[in-house]
Amino acid sequence: MVKSLTQLKKLTISDCEKTEAIIMEEEGLGMETSEILAFPMLTDLHLERLKSLTCFSHGKCARESGSQDRVTSRATVLFNQEDSRYIQHLQTLDVSHCDGLLNMFTPTIAENLVALTKLRISNCRILTEVINDEKGGDDRVVAFNQLKYMELDGLIGLRSFSSGGYTLMFPLLEDIIVTRCPNMKFFSQGPMEASKLKRVQVSKEVWFWARNLNITIQNMFEEMVRTSYQIPCIWMVLTTK
Repeated sequence: MVKSLTQLKKLTISDCEKTEAIIMEEEGLGMETSEILAFPMLTDLHLERLKSLTCFSHGKCARESGSQDRVTSRATVLFNQEDSRYIQHLQTLDVSHCDGLLNMFTPTIAENLVALTKLRISNCRILTEVINDEKGGDDRVVAFNQLKYMELDGLIGLRSFSSGGYTLMFPLLEDIIVTRCPNMKFFSQGPMEASKLKRVQVSKEVWFWARNLNITIQNMFEEMVRTSYQIPCIWMVLTTK
């Protein structure tokens, strides 16, 4: 069926509790037949309330682990390296209430999100990082050249956007919302550039800012720990004097 969706631009999949992957391997054919044509024009992808979802393509996930068993083949990222053909035109990615996801991308996949302008991830309970670290890549640059809006909400397991030492670049990012991420201690372990970003929204009418995005997230975490979420408005006033 996936071969007939070559003109598909918007895809929403929701409320499928047993769905483990969006693309399943065709029995007896392998992935080679479908992966050539699947979603080449996709611009908007919304994945909502898919509690068992672990990866975009089941066949690739299983081959990486060497097993077809669901438990032993659990993917570490939503999109794998071979999925780049599905997301190269993606402009909006919205993932919510997907409790089987550990990470969203590898740095290699992130580099293929050349058209992404909006990223929203919310209420994925075990997500620990957005970009999963690839060892030995501290000298690489991962650029989200078109990203303007990012929202991270209700990610109780999130520790950082990325723990890798590579450089992250967000040249157009102006709006970022970080709410209900109590374990997020920093944004990125490596260098970062986001020249247009001047504040982080933490509730409907409250923003934080302290020199740059990484320091802002660190200070937010320290303040939440110290005050048990009681003085965000006071902290904002102090930083805007």
